[in-house]
Amino acid sequence: MPDAVLRDMLADPALPVGATDRRLAALHEAHDHIVSRRLAAGAAASLEAAAGLVARLAAIDPALAATLRWHATLAPVLAALPASRARNAVLGDVRRGDLLTWATSVRSWTWQDGWPPADSAPIGAADGELTLDESPALYDAVLAWDPASGVLVVVPPQRNGVSWEPAGAGWTVRLTRVTFHADEVIRVATDPRRHPAWRDPAPRPS
Repeated sequence: MPDAVLRDMLADPALPVGATDRRLAALHEAHDHIVSRRLAAGAAASLEAAAGLVARLAAIDPALAATLRWHATLAPVLAALPASRARNAVLGDVRRGDLLTWATSVRSWTWQDGWPPADSAPIGAADGELTLDESPALYDAVLAWDPASGVLVVVPPQRNGVSWEPAGAGWTVRLTRVTFHADEVIRVATDPRRHPAWRDPAPRPS
């Protein structure tokens, strides 16, 4: 892992015009580098590989490692889920370098048609409100558990209808008539947090 490159990015980020949050700008640049070099793709290989990713990043910068805590938790769980088009699609994205995070709280979730998209009706829309630990702009996808429908939803932060704002120590994400395809809805038998591959990440450093 190119430790020196990431250290330099975090110490002296290339600030976009108008940027006011130096920490977020530094993390953006570091995440872009991690994605482009597929440095987090191996987290899906095993629990040990996921833990190793966080440990290697923590040696560079604990704050950077903290932003990939959920990626390291989610990637092995996805790899252990039964194969399906939706699961294979998001797992393939992870193996190509995409970064994931977890909606720590789903305050509300409503499918416009009353049910999630499926093969028979592959397009649907939803409203909702989520809580995240970090800015969703740092990630390629947010995974959210909808217990009422028994689905794990892949939420692309940049999609039309998705907005967010800081809220205390985390972020609030709102969805307004956001369109989803059936390939972004993973049907699972139980809450993914009860899966044997789930490992609760260490708390974020304060």
